[in-house]
Amino acid sequence: MGNLTVIGYFIYLPIAIALTYYVAYVLFKNSIVYMNDIFAGDRKSPMRQTIFSGLVSTS
Repeated sequence: MGNLTVIGYFIYLPIAIALTYYVAYVLFKNSIVYMNDIFAGDRKSPMRQTIFSGLVSTS
């Protein structure tokens, strides 16, 4: 029974990691679009500058 658990984890773990990476990648690529929607194009907003600088420093 323990052997089936290990096999299950070996199947589950790569799928979970791949899905997590894919979702993070898509959300990161589309973040500028969402920020423009939130701040309605106000480029001088202090909060927008803070968020944008964080995104740029992580890329």
